Amino acid sequence: MQMIAQPSLWERRRPLVLAFLCFVFAAWFAWDGWYGWPNHDDKAVKQMLVSHRVTGKDKAIARSWPGWQQATNAQRLKFDHLVRINNITGWHTVTDIHNQRWIVLGIGLVAVGGLIWYWRVKSKRIVADDQGLHLPNGNLVTYSAMKVIDNRRWPGAGLVTVEYSDTSGHLHHAILDAVIYENLPPLLNEIIARATAAEVVNPLEKPPVAANMES
Repeated sequence: MQMIAQPSLWERRRPLVLAFLCFVFAAWFAWDGWYGWPNHDDKAVKQMLVSHRVTGKDKAIARSWPGWQQATNAQRLKFDHLVRINNITGWHTVTDIHNQRWIVLGIGLVAVGGLIWYWRVKSKRIVADDQGLHLPNGNLVTYSAMKVIDNRRWPGAGLVTVEYSDTSGHLHHAILDAVIYENLPPLLNEIIARATAAEVVNPLEKPPVAANMES
């Protein structure tokens, strides 16, 4: 009989929530970096043209402003200085806008990472069959190799630790988490039933896992 524990809904939703939030923030920063802030700069130049604090010489320079999207980088840097010495508000420097655009790239990479995370998570599973326990990392733990099935943390944390030995006799631990995997109780009952040589460690004054998990 084969028992399968698939990733839980919570585990599958986490990377999707991350990717969704990243796409939202990336869109927000992209709007500012490519549209909002350049438009604010154009409005700041118009403010210079009507300001009584700006000299006629600086206003003449301001009239040469072609718009942030059409301006060269040299023109933008020149106006960074011009706006600063005239104390005009609402201006975003070349560095500000470029940083905003780099942030979009960074957030986008995190969003892609979230989608890759989701693709990897949804394919993970734990399987107990006639061969033994197939762990998410691809390792197979035979029932005869299991030494201890420790479910003392099951009632409080939903964790069961399986201690097993490899072919060289080295001990390893596999932690099965009910928050990460659905349908763990039947799978754990299957392990306990088959790993007859393993020591089953139950919580103090609690019924064994096999009996406790049937409900």
